[in-house]
Amino acid sequence: MADASFSEFVAALAAKTPAPGGGAAAARAAAMGAALGAMVLRFSVDKPANAARAGDLAAALVTIESTIARVLPLDERDMAAFTRVLAAYQLPKEGADAAKRDAAIQSALYGAMAVPAELCALARDALAALEPVADCIGRNIVADLGTAAELLLAAARAARLMVAINARGLSDRAAADAELARVDAALRDVAARRDRLARRADSLLV
Repeated sequence: MADASFSEFVAALAAKTPAPGGGAAAARAAAMGAALGAMVLRFSVDKPANAARAGDLAAALVTIESTIARVLPLDERDMAAFTRVLAAYQLPKEGADAAKRDAAIQSALYGAMAVPAELCALARDALAALEPVADCIGRNIVADLGTAAELLLAAARAARLMVAINARGLSDRAAADAELARVDAALRDVAARRDRLARRADSLLV
């Protein structure tokens, strides 16, 4: 739904259809969080008070822009991956077809798990770019920085749920547990960075 308006996306999300769902919504939240981060950096990079940190701010902006570019396709990819899961479950399950169906389901679940796992990692990357330059963000836009952090954390938490629901169907429990462990580690990092950015925002809003 890359070309859909926001209202069209919301209407599709509210419809009684399998997709878009939580994964696509998480991707949109991450895109908005990263975009707010980019806006905050753009307002900060040219400030005279930040002259000594202009290089750091510019580098952070490059990272954020790259993150946005990688996040934007994820709503479409998530919907496509989930559609493949549904299609796999619709395959014939009798006799000789059963093994083919099981293999298709497992492959589709791996694909559906990979997209939100990537999203969680990208949310971490965005916050990792923002946190080192948070002290350069002024009082007038620090609420936007805080909002960016909240959206990225929400996206990462939602992505973890999407990973978990797909991992639940995997027959290779060791692989499922390993992927969940990787996502949980990324989510802990995201949450810790969000907390530190929130404290920065709160300190300037009192």
